[in-house]
Amino acid sequence: MYLSKLIKLFQTTNSLNVGSAAATVDELMGSLMNSSELYQTQRQSDIREEDEREARERVKREQDEAYEQSLQADRAKDEAKRATEQQKHNQEVERQNAADQAQVCYF
Repeated sequence: MYLSKLIKLFQTTNSLNVGSAAATVDELMGSLMNSSELYQTQRQSDIREEDEREARERVKREQDEAYEQSLQADRAKDEAKRATEQQKHNQEVERQNAADQAQVCYF
């Protein structure tokens, strides 16, 4: 991947025609060094962008996990509340039934 970027950068500089008689070793070396510097700059930029992307994904993953944990906690709390209310309702029904039974026996 980086080799293709280097070739592309070298082609875009296109300041040197290697086949011409005017090309000297110094010009060739200068062009190669320039292309290498451009490549390194682009590579560093790519690495930085990848690091930033990974950091964003990590933050999003952490936020998603925190949301899921909060959601599970809320569901557990709601379920406990419903269970408590159901238990209270059942106790009230039992108390009412016992009162009704006592009243029937009284008459």
